[in-house]
Amino acid sequence: MNSQNEITCVYDGACPLCTYAAVSYQRATFEDNVALIDSRTQSNLPILERIKENNINLDHGGVFMKDGEMFGGVIAMKKLAKTDYQTFSRAGLFLKAFGSGRWAKIVYPILKTIRDIWITLSGAGKINPDWK
Repeated sequence: MNSQNEITCVYDGACPLCTYAAVSYQRATFEDNVALIDSRTQSNLPILERIKENNINLDHGGVFMKDGEMFGGVIAMKKLAKTDYQTFSRAGLFLKAFGSGRWAKIVYPILKTIRDIWITLSGAGKINPDWK
């Protein structure tokens, strides 16, 4: 699914923060080739098997793929932060501000905790329940 020139963001569609960030990223970038994949509703795609083969647990964070490389979690957030944005969207500003190495280490665990609480309270459950 991911050609060399395509950017792919795999996110948790049951998490409003994840969905907002993914959709906002797609709208705010200069790139016109951003594919969004909701790992819950599009669970039969080969890319999800590739993510698992790369030992990336989607319950620990989303995945960002560009130029054939795959990044997960906080590293994905840092890569998203390096994107050029055509608008000063809230998502773009958020990623620029918190995607830097130092801030990402502080903010990412907080966002992940909020996501985990939301997923638990909503009853959505884990994406990869067998993973640790």
